[in-house]
Order: sequence, then structure tokens, then C-alpha cells
Amino acid sequence: RDPLFADPRVRRALTMCIDRDLLIELLLTGGGERYGKPCVGTVSPELCGACNDSIEPLAHDVPAALAILADLGWKDSDGDGVLDRDGTPFAFTLKTGAGIPRREQACVLIQSQLKEAGFGVELEQVEGMVLVEQMCARDFQAALGGWAAALYVDPRAFWHSGDEYVYNFTSYANPEVDRLIAAGEGETEQQRANAIWHEMQELIYEDQPYTFLYWVNNLMGIHRRFEGVEANLLTAFYGLERWWENPDWERGDDS
Repeated sequence: RDPLFADPRVRRALTMCIDRDLLIELLLTGGGERYGKPCVGTVSPELCGACNDSIEPLAHDVPAALAILADLGWKDSDGDGVLDRDGTPFAFTLKTGAGIPRREQACVLIQSQLKEAGFGVELEQVEGMVLVEQMCARDFQAALGGWAAALYVDPRAFWHSGDEYVYNFTSYANPEVDRLIAAGEGETEQQRANAIWHEMQELIYEDQPYTFLYWVNNLMGIHRRFEGVEANLLTAFYGLERWWENPDWERGDDS
């Protein structure tokens, strides 16, 4: 509903100005290992058949993004470092929840990258529940948040049009996506349902109602003396009865 973001071409250009791989490298890497990966939608990659992993993420390409924006009339006409059109600067506030270090750091990085590309971006931290209330009320321009993905495909609350869907924060409305959601929900044959969900994800990514950033892997700490441990999304204690303590573990070694 904000005229700055109404055009999907503008939203695509914004995404192209954000280096998502750099965010993953800086925010989701530890001990030389990455515990995050690029994201192109809200269907969990753990849902192997339903998740459309053939979608190619938009490249980080600032010159190409600026060319798209220039064709739409967004140029720095007054030399102040901020794109403008018809006297309106492309400036907005990016909100996130207070007290969440990774998101706070991500906002600073995104602000820096977008400012370098010619956008005026101010940051605002809001108490978590207040932010949710503001987003449900559409009282924001841009916000950085995160979803915990379900282990089944359930897109209606986020992507179906209509004011009754309060978690459709961006007021996203695409009649074809509405049709696909209804068709997918009514399809009982898994392969046909997956094909529907793949098409839905392609349309949503094309529209870019979000800049999808990254998936974060669930992490759990298990002492090295335990063997037979299997990671599982549902619980940190999956198959606990099969865990065993290695008798060769040296108790003086807590590394």
C-alpha cells in the first residue's frame, strides 16, 4: 500500500541491492561452517517435494538494479546521494524487533548497502509484540522479521489476499496465487499438490512482496562424549533411548 513499494520492479531492484550471501557469511557462519542458506520463499526446504528449489535467487547486482529504477524515473536529480522521482526521495524507515542481535546486525548491514545504492534508510527498533501489532495494522514501511516454517505447506495466512489475513503484512494480492492456494489445499495427490506449490512459489518470488534473505538452521549442542545422536527438527532429544556414552571419552577433555 506504500507507493514507494507498489511496483514489483522496484521491489526486485531493492532485493538486487542487498548482498544476501554476505549477510549469511557475516551472520550465519561459525567455526568455519555456515548454518544458514539463501531463501526464496516461505516453504521450508525440509519439505523436499513441496519446496521449489529450482527458483534462481535474484543476483546481487546494484548497477542492474539502478538501471531498472532509472527506467522507472528514480534518479538522484539533486546530487544528495538519494534517488528521487517527481520531488519525492526514496527514503523509508526499516523496523525490526529490539533485543534480537542477528536482526539488529542485519538491519545495519542492509541499511549500509541500500544507502550505498542511493536509498535513504532509517532504522527503528521496536519491542517485539509492539512490532507484530504494527505489522498486523500495516503501520510500517519496511520491516525485518522471521517466520518459523511449518513442516507442512500452509501459505494462506501469509499470501492469500483479503484484510482478514492479518499476517499478510504486505497486503499481497495476486488472484492467481489465491487460486493456487485453494487448489493446493484441495489436492490429495502429493505430486500434483507439489506441482501447484512450485508454481505458487514462482509467482510469489516474481512479485517480491518480501526480500527473502536466508534460512537459519536449528542448532543444538551435544557433548562429544555422546554417540548415536541424530539431529531432528521436531526435538533435540530424538531417539534419546539410542544415545550412549563413549567409554573411551577422556573425562578431562571438555573441548
